[in-house]
Amino acid sequence: MATKQGIQDLINLNLASESDITAFEHRQVETAILNFLVQENDILQQQITDIQNQPAPPSNAFIRKGTRIIGNVPTDSFAIVNFTPIETANYMVVGSLVGLNQNFNADNDVFWNISQKTTSSFRLGLREISGENQNLVFDYAIILL
Repeated sequence: MATKQGIQDLINLNLASESDITAFEHRQVETAILNFLVQENDILQQQITDIQNQPAPPSNAFIRKGTRIIGNVPTDSFAIVNFTPIETANYMVVGSLVGLNQNFNADNDVFWNISQKTTSSFRLGLREISGENQNLVFDYAIILL
């Protein structure tokens, strides 16, 4: 089994400057390099096959997605996020508060939760922990449970 160190040792031994290398010694280095590349290729091909054999996410994994403009958050506030109705209120909201200010520190002191899920909306609770003036939007995706 060829290793990187084994190949480097062969190169240092057989291909050193001012060495009288034979064709056999040169062929040893070439063979070691090719064997190493074949092994690495086999590993990569197996990893590609493993990835390709992963089950695809269900086509309905994200049944709704959208963006709700928030703007500045007072100390405690909420927003109702409406969407096209679905069959159940048994879902998960995956969300991200996105800061639009140039100054990151103005937008990073807010956290959120959801409540009051219905088949066509949820309540987005927001809490600010500093007096900064935010400019936020809430990106979300809804996944059925």
